[in-house]
Formats: sequence, C-alpha cells, structure tokens
Amino acid sequence: FKMNVDATYEDCIFRGYHYGYGGVFNAIYSSDDNKNELKLNLDSCTFMDNAGKYGGAIYLTGRNHNITLNAKHCSFFGNRAATGGAIYADVAVLNLLDCSFSDNGGLSLLEGKNNGGALALRNCSTELNGCLVAGNAAQDNGGGIYAEISPFRTLMLLNTTVRGNRAESGNGLAVVPLESNFDTK
Repeated sequence: FKMNVDATYEDCIFRGYHYGYGGVFNAIYSSDDNKNELKLNLDSCTFMDNAGKYGGAIYLTGRNHNITLNAKHCSFFGNRAATGGAIYADVAVLNLLDCSFSDNGGLSLLEGKNNGGALALRNCSTELNGCLVAGNAAQDNGGGIYAEISPFRTLMLLNTTVRGNRAESGNGLAVVPLESNFDTK
C-alpha cells in the first residue's frame, strides 16, 4: 500500500533527544516498490543539544520514495552526530529558508568518518535561502556542509552565509561527486 504523511511542527523546541539515527526525527523508507511520500514541515522550531549516529537532530533517507523537508525560521544549535551534526539526508529534497546552524558537529566517540558539521547530504536536492551556517565542525570533511551529489541533484545556496566552520578538508563546504563520470571540462 502507499502511505502519504504530511507532518507540520510550529514553534517547537526539541532539546536533549538522543537516538541512533536522528536525535529527534527519524524517517526511513525501505526500498520496496511503493512510492510513499513524506513531507516534514518545520516553522520556527529550535533543535538544541540533540544527538544521533547520523543526524543529531534529523535523519532522512528516501531511497525509492519522496521525502521532503521544508524548514523555515528554524535554529539548529549544539547538535552532535558522527555524520550530519544537525541533519543527515539521503535521497531527499530539502528547502531551508532563514534557518541558522551553529555549534553543531561530530561525536568523537564514534568510529569512521566524521563529515558535515551541520549538514550531511547524500544524493539530495537542497536549497538554503537566507541561512546562516557558522561555527560548526567536522573532523574530516565539510565543517559546515558535506554534500555527495549525483548529476541529477542540486545544491543551491542563495543569500546564505557560511563562515567560521572547521574541518580537515572543506572548512565551510565539501562537495563530492557520487559518480565518476562527471564531465569536469
């Protein structure tokens, strides 16, 4: 069967949640043939001091399904994860408007790569408009944003400030192609 979910949260504070995948929100759709849809709409929400292995506040993975995160006027502060300090998304659409990401980063206790101090995006179409990504840290790649992008996905930063982030590679932003057949001419 097909499942459509349209969830909206307004003026909420999410603080101190700890979960394996996504400290607060965890949306996983399996790779079956049903085209499920999830829309997570956040307005003026605060995510503070949450932790998860992937996505300290939010973990989304769509695979064969349609997952969309619409967040406006939200604040992500002090969230921790091995990958994606605030948000980890895999095969999803993210529309982030006037959001701030600060002091998010990696959990040093976890093994493996620590990428995306604030955001870790894999094969997503993402737009940040009027956002601030500042003071985040990742041990390895993308202190602010880490993005693995295929030829059919986009990463757009419009009127967005990225500053004061730290990582071994790509303090503010690290972009990695998912496929080796990119034309770099």
